Amino acid sequence: MREIRIFELDQADVPTRLPIGCPSRVSAMRERLWVTVEGQTDDYWLAEGESLELPPYAVVWISAEHDGGRLSITSCNTGSVVSARARMDVLVLWLARCAVAAVRSALRPSP
Repeated sequence: MREIRIFELDQADVPTRLPIGCPSRVSAMRERLWVTVEGQTDDYWLAEGESLELPPYAVVWISAEHDGGRLSITSCNTGSVVSARARMDVLVLWLARCAVAAVRSALRPSP
């Protein structure tokens, strides 16, 4: 079984934060979307009908080029069996991202 969520963005150019739990796909259904995945250097523009694969435990920021942008987020197949090794790889990746964020925070100069 998969989970499919549909969102409509009220205002253009107002980023919305969406945490992603498992591998997912974001698809532009109406209007062009701007997608930023935290920790990645590239941003993505998705035209209607285009999609982007999202890694597990990512945080994405999405905005639409015009009011009323619509998108869908389709999650992984929750009925599939994920190996212990794959779960461990995801945990290690998540912990590494947390460690990098903590180091960056500690290195920021105090106001």
